[in-house]
Formats: sequence, C-alpha cells, structure tokens
Amino acid sequence: MENLTNTYQEAIKKIAANLNLKYDIHSQDWEYESADSNRIEEFLGYYINNKLNSIEKIILLKILLESYNDYVIEKGFNSYYSKKLKEILKNENALFKDIIKYWSCEGEELEDSFYITPFIREVAKSLRYNT
Repeated sequence: MENLTNTYQEAIKKIAANLNLKYDIHSQDWEYESADSNRIEEFLGYYINNKLNSIEKIILLKILLESYNDYVIEKGFNSYYSKKLKEILKNENALFKDIIKYWSCEGEELEDSFYITPFIREVAKSLRYNT
C-alpha cells in the first residue's frame, strides 16, 4: 500500500510541477483543490499531448472533471470541452469506470448531483454502464 501511495504522490508532484499547480503533501483532495475552470483547455492539452501513465491519467481526469463542473456552474456546458472529455472517457473507459460511476451519481436525483452529472450519465449510458 505504501508503494502505491508513493507512486500516486510522485504522479501528483509531476503534474503539479508541469502545470504549475500548488502541491501540498497533506492535501487529501489535491485533484479537486487544483481544479480551475479557466485552465480546462490547458489541462486538456496536457492530457492529450503527453505520455501519461494510468495514475497520471486518473489524477488529471479528476482535475479536468472538477474544473469542468465549475465551468458549467459559471458558464454552462461547452460543446468542445464536452466532446474532448467524452472522447477521453470513452477511449479509456476501463481505467475510468469508477470515476464515471462517481460523477454519474447513480441512483441519485439530478437535483442532488453534480452539475456535469447529466453529461456523465450520457457517457455512461453510451458505455452501457448502469445509471
């Protein structure tokens, strides 16, 4: 377990350094604290244009989804961001299955869910995940 924790922390350090994000080893929700709705395009570019291992992909996707959720709150859905995120989620759906289930808020009413839950549910449905 310690090795996985160290690997996860090393991945966070790498992403933080490369994207100029603040890093605090004591943060329990670093991915969500690092979200920034104004940097989605930069985060997408980093994801798409770099060779990332599975842990780095998971970390960056969490940042992207939290950033997009904040963006939707502020400005509404963006077709370009939705398209790119859907491509990422579908292409790596086995890796992101738990994240998709988390954001789809399965069994919850939309009023009690995230702002991007309808979008994530659409992706989950296309992948034939229960929602």
